Amino acid sequence: MKVGIIGTGWIAEKAAITLNGLDCCDADITMLDGFAVKSDTGMDLTNAITIILKDGILANVQSSAQCVGDNIGVIAGTEGNIIIDNINNPQTITVNGPNRTFVETIHVPQQITGYEYQFLACRQALLDGLTEPREMPHAETLYIMQLMDGLRRKWSVHYPMDEE
Repeated sequence: MKVGIIGTGWIAEKAAITLNGLDCCDADITMLDGFAVKSDTGMDLTNAITIILKDGILANVQSSAQCVGDNIGVIAGTEGNIIIDNINNPQTITVNGPNRTFVETIHVPQQITGYEYQFLACRQALLDGLTEPREMPHAETLYIMQLMDGLRRKWSVHYPMDEE
């Protein structure tokens, strides 16, 4: 499930926030669909998910526990695109303008796992006396989990901890 959460969370965050200027939870999703290939035990090993927002933005994500994927994230727009070399633990972000003309490469500070930003945000929230980080409020986490729960129901994927 974690593989799908990373991808769906990335879509919800990047498609809704970066491209739309919206809070993730306010994204006006008009369609959410996906397909999964399940293991013999019923776990979703590979999936493909599509989200369409009201303003016509379409986002796709594929994730798999069965193969080594490219982990590339691409945000494409009318003025160019942004390519993140590894959405789990980026090293570089490449910005291209119209006609895929190179604009710049942004080098991301080296990390060990890619979770460092989450730990730092949590630490800062605690230091500020907050119960949740500003960067990822609990409502956004719950929103992404609800998206994933809906997809898992569609795929008939059930985990032992799921409540009926």
